[in-house]
Amino acid sequence: MTLGDNSPSATRRGGFFRTAAPAGIRHIPRFAALAALTLCFAAAVSGCGEEAQNALSYEKPIYAMKAAANYGDEESYLSCWLPQEKRHFRQIENRENGFLDSVFSRDDHESRLRAKIRACTELDENEIKELEDQAAERYGTRLEFSKANSLSVDFRVQDSMDLLSDSREVVVVRYMDVWYIYGEVISSFTFARS
Repeated sequence: MTLGDNSPSATRRGGFFRTAAPAGIRHIPRFAALAALTLCFAAAVSGCGEEAQNALSYEKPIYAMKAAANYGDEESYLSCWLPQEKRHFRQIENRENGFLDSVFSRDDHESRLRAKIRACTELDENEIKELEDQAAERYGTRLEFSKANSLSVDFRVQDSMDLLSDSREVVVVRYMDVWYIYGEVISSFTFARS
């Protein structure tokens, strides 16, 4: 008998396996079996499927907006809002390039903008219908939102020795399978000591 000999005769003689393995398993190399178990464990821990992948996707526009503000990326900043709001902001508000410096400038603060979501409340069908009606009135077209959440968000910066905060209620909506910030573009922050 050699080490790793998993034949039934080796098993009876006290080989690696103490009992005979089913015929299909005997021929799988150990590393393949270990790899399969590892993949199953990783899938169970990380959560497979669409539901698990979208569990926190409503937070993405908030964090994308924060990152865009930190890097001064106006196009990415506006892309966090509904496409109709982005168009409205550019056309109706007559905003030109360079507006993001008035929203948030890292030169005015000693740290980057941070965002912390304190609470999340999923909106019901009636509240979503209200949002759709408001959007139709504002943009002149009917939008259908599959989901919506109201978030309590603290936007924070460090200034000298103080932590400054601007707390806001932000609504995010799922429109055409993408999460966006609903409402007017945040065109300024009002930071105060927290």
